[in-house]
Amino acid sequence: FKLILAYQGVGNISSCTIHVNNSISVNSSRSNTHDSQTSLPTFSSVGTTPTNLTQAVQGILSEGIVCAELRDEIYCQLCKQCTSVPNKESEARERCWEIMVVTLITFPPTKDLENWLRKFLESKCGKEGEKEGIAKHAKFAVKKLNVICKAGPRGRIPSLTEIEKIKDAPGSVTPFGSALADIMESQKGKYPHLVVPIILTSLADAVIRLGGCNVEGIFRVPGDTESMYEVKMELERGNYEVCQNNSHITGSSVHHNGMMSASSGIFGPSNMNNGVNNGVVCMKDANVSASLLKMWLRELPEPIIPNKYYDKCLESVSGGENGDAKASVKILEKLPKLNKRVMLYMIRFLQVLADPENQKKTKMTVENLAMVFAPNFLVCESASPQTIFENTKLEQLFVKNLILSCNDSNGLG
Repeated sequence: FKLILAYQGVGNISSCTIHVNNSISVNSSRSNTHDSQTSLPTFSSVGTTPTNLTQAVQGILSEGIVCAELRDEIYCQLCKQCTSVPNKESEARERCWEIMVVTLITFPPTKDLENWLRKFLESKCGKEGEKEGIAKHAKFAVKKLNVICKAGPRGRIPSLTEIEKIKDAPGSVTPFGSALADIMESQKGKYPHLVVPIILTSLADAVIRLGGCNVEGIFRVPGDTESMYEVKMELERGNYEVCQNNSHITGSSVHHNGMMSASSGIFGPSNMNNGVNNGVVCMKDANVSASLLKMWLRELPEPIIPNKYYDKCLESVSGGENGDAKASVKILEKLPKLNKRVMLYMIRFLQVLADPENQKKTKMTVENLAMVFAPNFLVCESASPQTIFENTKLEQLFVKNLILSCNDSNGLG
């Protein structure tokens, strides 16, 4: 609580102490008990005093990542400070909303608090008399709440640079966590030739050029966490050169309509540097781009296949051993235009990975790819664990049908 007050300018930062260990465990579950744990590095000292306001925010995030039991308390304190600070101290209140936004990108509330917190945030989005900056932060916070509640807590404490970037995010369109239409609108000036998001083409292209077709367990084995978030930050700045060469930007790796082709020349050896080149972050390996591609799909506000089509997707595979493959493919025709383009791009990309020659190296069969991507394409809205479990196999079969049966002859090219 002292850290929150210090960041708002109400308390004294010198009176705050960050108590963390060199190696800590992250409670990855959203419940308050029986949490699984993952080790990760953190601050280099114990009981340190934050030297600036951003480090104070980092201390708050550290507490919530390490101790799941404190997450709801942090959110309740933030809500209190977002409303109890007098109007004359609007800057202090806006700073509290900055902490709220950063927190919602780091860890979720428990299920018990989720609905209450959502209603609280929504009540501030258009409240009369609210300062415009606060309403902007509240709208952004609602979007991030929906994402973090699906994705779960991050596996690491955000760096100071990441925190500064996240604080500036409300009001801007970032490739991660934004709606497809918003992403396309924001990129049309710079990439008018593309009919799918540049973030999608960049990451998919990087997977191939970095040798993803030769990597065992591609899309199953996660990329290095630190590298992922380092590259993600560059992508959110609009720096797509971090995972592609300039030839892709100018169109040599895409069709005239912005769709990837197996003959587009992107499947040759990588000409990218690994790590850092002259101070510029570069993609390190195919697993990093693969993990970021899944993250991008997962963080979309609405699934690529909108929820209203979910039941139809499952119905198409409910009869017989593999269901009706043609019916599965036909569902793509009914999707909104942009969603359809993205799905076609992804299916063609997965078909390249599923080539029998590639499977020998990656050990990723069509079934394995379907297993990985089904939860990124489709989202079951049921709260019943049994329903979710029973639907999982049908979701995977639906994606498998798309990979095996979707082609230009379907009239979807």
